[in-house]
Amino acid sequence: MKKIIATVLMIILIFSFAACGKNAEDAGLDDSSHTHNYVEYKCTECGLVEAAHSYDYLARFVKENGTADGTEIFIQYEEDETLKCELRYSVEQEFLCAIFTKSGEDGLTHNVELRLDTYQYTSTYWQLEMKGTLDAETFGRDSTLPYDDYIGPESIKGEMVDVTKSALLVLINKLEMYLWLNFQMIGTFVEDLGFKAM
Repeated sequence: MKKIIATVLMIILIFSFAACGKNAEDAGLDDSSHTHNYVEYKCTECGLVEAAHSYDYLARFVKENGTADGTEIFIQYEEDETLKCELRYSVEQEFLCAIFTKSGEDGLTHNVELRLDTYQYTSTYWQLEMKGTLDAETFGRDSTLPYDDYIGPESIKGEMVDVTKSALLVLINKLEMYLWLNFQMIGTFVEDLGFKAM
């Protein structure tokens, strides 16, 4: 259902904006005769972000529009009483990550951090920790979650895998909706960030 909504929104966005002086319907975004004028990864005429540089544009967007918090700059893109999702750029280490934080009724917090350049993730809950690297091209609802390291009781490792996978799916889906709905990010989708199976 989310894919259908996202597709409809994209079609509306594509046909709502002029594509470099041409009507997007006439020129088409895939038209080889159509030339975008990219400056800092974004077309100066129609605002389309160059797909091959979506990560770079998104990192720059966060640096320029986010809120500074010490050595990090962030943009919160989802929040309610129990869930918070944000994009966070590390100034010291120069990487962008998406962060999922969910507070439970038991007072415990589940945190998942996903680097958007290397697809490495860290998931922590209570005294449990799981780390791994996603295969962004195949990671999705029907894939298994790979992990490199797990700290915690063996008896609940399977549950930690399931909870972490669910958190990563929510995090990426919320990011996709944020990118779709944010006018400045036109043309940038989670597929352009490497997540092909979402």
